[in-house]
Amino acid sequence: ELSVTCLITATCAAELTLERATPFAVGDMLMVKNGSVDASSRLSCEGTAVTDLGEYADGRSTPLTIGGDDDELGIFEWGITQGEVGEYLLCWCQGSTRTCTDESDFTFHVGFLTVTAPTYVWPTCAEKEQSFSGWRDWETFDDCCCNYAAAGAVGCLNETSNTYSICAQYPAAEGRFAYVASSCRSSEEDQETFAQDEMPLSTWNFEASGGESKHQCVGDDASTVISGLLAPSTGLGPPR
Repeated sequence: ELSVTCLITATCAAELTLERATPFAVGDMLMVKNGSVDASSRLSCEGTAVTDLGEYADGRSTPLTIGGDDDELGIFEWGITQGEVGEYLLCWCQGSTRTCTDESDFTFHVGFLTVTAPTYVWPTCAEKEQSFSGWRDWETFDDCCCNYAAAGAVGCLNETSNTYSICAQYPAAEGRFAYVASSCRSSEEDQETFAQDEMPLSTWNFEASGGESKHQCVGDDASTVISGLLAPSTGLGPPR
């Protein structure tokens, strides 16, 4: 039985060892569904597709591909994780021998997919009422900033503060929105920091330490950054 956990805004994928995964084959697909399991039969995977996952937002994975150092892994992918935290059904369709288009094509229950969110997300945690229970051993930038916020400090809200400098030494939590700024192109510094490529005017790239964060700029002059999505593979902290 497959057990897959996907972190919101991080890449969602399922890997299985093909040697032990008969009869999975290249081209097979999985669909993530809302529903319940009929304990009496695996030949039942009733439910509705989770429309926040998959390339076409219909719950379907990409067709199974082969990966790993020795081509021993089968990989299903759903892209960037969206949707609500919760546990969902994984339903199989033998795409290697048939078409897999509709919910009714995915009839075999093979496991569960759980969507989770990072425990500490900055600055979201500062917007909620928190109780301070002591200093934690920080693992991420978000954890550090949230701990200071719970202690009542201005902390990371001031990017020139000592607190921000301390927390910026830690990597960003995987799957978090890693950078919020006030401007894309309104100053000389921004012009040097953001480099336009062939993407639409409203989307710019920020590069730091070999990693890439995408920033969405809005407004008539594309001058306001509303969010930056950290590439999950980089594990980088906020730009500094």
